[in-house]
Amino acid sequence: MVDISGVKPTDSSTVVDQHSSDKREEILIIRDKNSGRVLELSSGDIIGRSNKGSDIFMNLSNPKVISRIHCQVIYRDGKWYIKDLNSTNNTFLNSVKLTPNVDYQLNSGDSINLAGVIEFIVEI
Repeated sequence: MVDISGVKPTDSSTVVDQHSSDKREEILIIRDKNSGRVLELSSGDIIGRSNKGSDIFMNLSNPKVISRIHCQVIYRDGKWYIKDLNSTNNTFLNSVKLTPNVDYQLNSGDSINLAGVIEFIVEI
């Protein structure tokens, strides 16, 4: 098992509904490392070509490497988590490929890479 610098996977096999009872007013900010563009995310938000970040992904030379439904962020018990939603080209946290449908805790300064082509830095 690979240690992802303090990132702890937890069991989770379903997509969280954006209107779930775990949804909080807290906002997660991730910043595109190259352009500096910011995504403000709420618990349950899905990142992908058909969801949050679509305007950023359309500027990529090949936006289709990002899945329509790529990954999801969840706020639970005062902590943020990310989960790959079985994306075609994977989600990476601190350069380690995430196992689909498993929650991984996020920390400030973590690197989220989608499909090996776009990198975001977590700001908690």
